[in-house]
Amino acid sequence: NDLQVLFKITILHSLPKTYTTANYGPLDYLDVRPSQEVCAFIVSAYSSNWLRLNKPFNPLLGETYEYELPELNIKVVFEQVSHHPPVSAWHAEGDHFILHGTINPKLKFWGKSIEVTPEGTITLKLKHRPDVYTWKSVNCCVHNIIVGKLWFEEYGLMEVTNQTNGMRTQLNFKPAGWFGKDLHRFDGFIYSAGLDFLGF
Repeated sequence: NDLQVLFKITILHSLPKTYTTANYGPLDYLDVRPSQEVCAFIVSAYSSNWLRLNKPFNPLLGETYEYELPELNIKVVFEQVSHHPPVSAWHAEGDHFILHGTINPKLKFWGKSIEVTPEGTITLKLKHRPDVYTWKSVNCCVHNIIVGKLWFEEYGLMEVTNQTNGMRTQLNFKPAGWFGKDLHRFDGFIYSAGLDFLGF
């Protein structure tokens, strides 16, 4: 399976129990399975972020970072293409996929917290299938930046679109709320190109 290689480079097996999903109806398993697997890959990347509270890496203009996993035949290249505003571009490729995108974070200071709106599109092309998926990242808010224990949440609506058949998956990352009840929770729904509900 093309997507199994993607799962090897994620930490899907350590997806925190705080992330929950629900089944909302009958699924046409053959049609929605690739979308479900791509969404699981996307969410697994978010699950590894919740303890990353160090200052982010801020490369200089034109600086590149290359990473290679020879046992999986995967190569990743990052480059800072603009310093003010900061824009990074990256490209990852393996035997079964091509993954690339740009990151252009917009920051808002709210007194005790900083909200990051990451602009830019991520594209995943599967080499042995005609599927091409695109999505944009959700917002991130770092709390207690002046006093208290740092913590952050990721929230917002993410739409993952299969550009080949028009199928869309809407992932709703929920804000923590007053008592943190919904911290690190999400739900999702899969729709056909004609906006017919297929499930999740």
